[in-house]
Amino acid sequence: MTKYIILLLLIGGHFAAGACSCNPHKNLHASRKYELKHADLIFIGKVTPIPENHPSSPADWGKSPIFKVVVTEQFKGVNVGDTLSGILSSSCSINPTAGLWLIYAEVNDQGLISISSCGLSRAFYQPERIFYDQYSIRPPTIAELENPQPNDDLDWAIALANIKLQAAKDLKEEVLWLRTKRR
Repeated sequence: MTKYIILLLLIGGHFAAGACSCNPHKNLHASRKYELKHADLIFIGKVTPIPENHPSSPADWGKSPIFKVVVTEQFKGVNVGDTLSGILSSSCSINPTAGLWLIYAEVNDQGLISISSCGLSRAFYQPERIFYDQYSIRPPTIAELENPQPNDDLDWAIALANIKLQAAKDLKEEVLWLRTKRR
C-alpha cells in the first residue's frame, strides 16, 4: 500500500495544488504543434530556484521571481545565454526544481515567465511528469491492495521503469523535432 501512495506522490508531485484542471495529452505530436504555436518562449534551460522568494499564499503569486533559468538551447523567442526570471502566476503554474528543463513559457508584461503544468514543460531527469495518458499506470484494485502478491513490487518497478524510458525517448524525439522548427 505504501508503494502506491509514494507513486502517486511522485507522479503528481510537481503539479501545483489548487483548482487547476488539465486535460491529459492524448497525442503528443498534436500537443507539440499546439505548444509551438501558442508558447511565447520555447527553450532548454538550467533552472535555479530562489527559495527565499517563494510565495506563502496565492495572494503573493507573481510578486517576486521564484526561479531563474539560463537558456542553454533556444527554439523560440529567446537567445542562448539569456537569464530569465519566473513566477507562479496561477494554481496551474509549475514551480520547477533545479536542473535542466525543456520549457514552454508565457511572458507577462514585466518580462517574467510562467510555466503551465498543463503543458509539455518538464525536467530532463523526470520526463514522465507531464499529463500524458501513456505515462500513467492503472491504479491497483481493492483486492490487489488487500492481497498483495510476491511479484507486485517487481512488476510495479518494471512498469515505472518502462514509463520513464518511454518518456525519455519521447523527450529526445521532441527536442530533435523542435530543432527543425527553430524560430
